Amino acid sequence: VDMLTCDNCSLWVHAGCAGLSEDEYDLTSSGDHPIYSTEFLCRVCCRDRSRQLIYKMQQEDKLLIFADPVTDKVAPTYLDVIKQPMDLQTMLIKAERDEYRNYAWVRELFELMVLNALTFNRYHTAVWKEAKRFYDACMEDIFKTIGKGAPPSVHEKDLLKNLEMAKEAKKLEEDRIQEDKTIEKKDLVAGSKVVSVTLPALREKPP
Repeated sequence: VDMLTCDNCSLWVHAGCAGLSEDEYDLTSSGDHPIYSTEFLCRVCCRDRSRQLIYKMQQEDKLLIFADPVTDKVAPTYLDVIKQPMDLQTMLIKAERDEYRNYAWVRELFELMVLNALTFNRYHTAVWKEAKRFYDACMEDIFKTIGKGAPPSVHEKDLLKNLEMAKEAKKLEEDRIQEDKTIEKKDLVAGSKVVSVTLPALREKPP
């Protein structure tokens, strides 16, 4: 009999019909639920918001690297490396089938999708750089506005760790290149002052 009001359409909804457990309802009512205390949506509004989030991501996917499932033809070893593939088309199908109880699940699959791209591709490649740009843009323009009620998912830690490791690898590469250039300059300077020396043979030539 416990009721909640949709923050979007103001419709009163039974907590049970919305899929909330008793504990979730109590946390929501007390303002301590990580998702519903920020924004609670009925199933209809949740489906609409989920689709809106995915449409926005599709518009942000400039190079269409997340548009469809990755096939063996595109990347023959992809499924050997990535055990939970995800793409925007699959996410939209889930939304159309009303599989999202709340749109926090959309953010979870979004972070999984980006993590897959960052994991499979090397950090200096065009696809990796585009995946990072896509992630930054979606976080700033989508999940801080219309997706503000979706907290970070279980994939965020690995995603941020991947970005940090790439940053460190890039720094090491820049340091190595700088060191190589410094050594080259030292060799050039030393070369102008080197005296030619003729060394004796290590052993006599055989007959």
